[in-house]
Amino acid sequence: MENKFGDNVQVIKLHRLNGKEITVNAELIESIESAPDTIITLTSDNRFIVKETIEEVKSLIIEYRRLVSLPPLDVTQEGPAFRKQKNSDKV
Repeated sequence: MENKFGDNVQVIKLHRLNGKEITVNAELIESIESAPDTIITLTSDNRFIVKETIEEVKSLIIEYRRLVSLPPLDVTQEGPAFRKQKNSDKV
């Protein structure tokens, strides 16, 4: 998916510890932890250590979800940062 500037909005831009920019598919992030560096684990079990804090990564993901018109996830729960939301709209 691209925005009006031609940028791929399915990814978020992060930085490795050496300063190199990487892009990560925001839809594939399974968890984020701080140990003390920020470690991002994807659904494929690939892991990245990045300079950004957990709060910065969560903000980037929330902004991404706004761009693609998805409701923001509840990131206040313990455990994996991105669990599927319970569908409270079902009757």
